[in-house]
Amino acid sequence: MKKIVAILLAVVFVLGSFAGCASNDNVESGKTITVTDMAGNTVELPTNIDKIACQSSTCEAAIITLGKGALLIGTTDYTDETTFAYQLYPELSTVRKCEDDLSVEEMLEANVDVVFVKDTNKIEKYQNAGMKVVCLDFDTVEGTKKSIELLGTILDVTERSNKCLAYIEKCETLIAERLNDGETKSFTAYYSRAKYEDSNLLTTYAAGHIYSEWIATSGGSVITKDMDLHETKGGVHINGEELVNANPDIIFVGGYYRNSVYEEAMSGEYRDTLTAIKDNRVYVIPTSVSDWSVGTCEIGLVTLWCATVVYPELFSDIDMAKEIITFYKDVADVTVSRELAEAILTSNESK
Repeated sequence: MKKIVAILLAVVFVLGSFAGCASNDNVESGKTITVTDMAGNTVELPTNIDKIACQSSTCEAAIITLGKGALLIGTTDYTDETTFAYQLYPELSTVRKCEDDLSVEEMLEANVDVVFVKDTNKIEKYQNAGMKVVCLDFDTVEGTKKSIELLGTILDVTERSNKCLAYIEKCETLIAERLNDGETKSFTAYYSRAKYEDSNLLTTYAAGHIYSEWIATSGGSVITKDMDLHETKGGVHINGEELVNANPDIIFVGGYYRNSVYEEAMSGEYRDTLTAIKDNRVYVIPTSVSDWSVGTCEIGLVTLWCATVVYPELFSDIDMAKEIITFYKDVADVTVSRELAEAILTSNESK
């Protein structure tokens, strides 16, 4: 009898050992995920991402908005203590601020799990150093949506990324429904990009930039779409004669030095020439985690905001401060006060 019991126990032990091996194999296989990035590259990544390097301010902003900014080993100088990002996500105070791109050596020393890039020319450099590289695309609305979805998968925040995508779709649908009545007059727009301290009213981006898409969704077209623009280190420039000849209905000013460019527009040499300035239709684009004009997770917000300022009579029921409060609560469980939401809309910050 004792022998039989011993044999049975041995069998149970062996079966348990096999079960344990199977369980461990499942755990092992679950330690990585495979994704296809926006450059078409297949990348195998750990399921638990602890450290992130990011070589694009727009990619960085999306990571922060989705609530994973604390995983960054460094942030750009576009996300510093003077910006609303720090008020929305206080955990950023623990993240190093970098004036320049992080070096390969710094990334290796930090033992990052993944490097996010937007520039495909940077991929090979980091791959050659043995790092996992994921390319994202925030230059188009479609690319932005796919990149948000990809970040949700990689950072294990699919619920947040799905809510962000749902909000973008909701805004696009709402605008389309209200503008498709056949009676809405389209408008022409000029976008001034105040990215650098020496930016001025004539600094812009090529028409293929994402700003032309959210303006189009809101019923407008950009005056630069058929222009051969001059590009310098400080950005793309339109000349004054081209701006005057195009005479846009509306001027949007975006970027971190938008307030000074706005003042230039309202009091500078074009104040008596351009219809948009004379009609007081120069609008400063809000900034929260990032400059809304470049999209990222806030592409839904900027598109809806644009529609409300251009067609106030059609969107009089939309409270943009409330939209901001709801968006950040739903997407990242961040509580935004009414005061902060209104400050974001009026671009009331030091830069």
